[in-house]
Amino acid sequence: MPPPVPSRPLGVRLLGNPSATVVIELFLDLCCPFSRKMFATLDAEGGVFEQIRADSSLSDKIEFIFHNLPQPWHAQSPIMHESMFAVSLAVDHDPELVSAYIRAAFATFPSFYDKCVINKSRVDIHEMCADISAEELGEAVRAKVLSLLSFAHLSEEEPHVSIHKIPRRTHICTTSSLDDRM
Repeated sequence: MPPPVPSRPLGVRLLGNPSATVVIELFLDLCCPFSRKMFATLDAEGGVFEQIRADSSLSDKIEFIFHNLPQPWHAQSPIMHESMFAVSLAVDHDPELVSAYIRAAFATFPSFYDKCVINKSRVDIHEMCADISAEELGEAVRAKVLSLLSFAHLSEEEPHVSIHKIPRRTHICTTSSLDDRM
């Protein structure tokens, strides 16, 4: 059996109308200085995002989608993106809150430089990202994020966790629940 094909484009909506006629997809890495610069340009005061928010005739016709594009030469990048998926789940995919988290993650970018995280574990980096969510979105979001990223429920029978189908119809599933659906 072939792998399942998503029923809709993947990605996290940042801005605009989900039924917009123009969809602008941003393929960005939370650990990339060039992605950081691109997001900052769009998100700047007086920038594209602000102009679209201010003009309902534009916001009804345009949608911005953030696609996670972790780059393999930064070992921490997939972990940062995994954490962003958890934040999206924790805030029920609210575009403003997800955008606030992305903005904050890019603002704290230097603390994720390779030299700063070389001796950190996956759990350590999850906690760093959860701390960003707490500062930006509150302690309750941090607790939800850490719960979603917890490995406490894993066992010999279900050794893997996957955050699947982000962002609209999302749930955490184990490999056995994926097998049941295929």
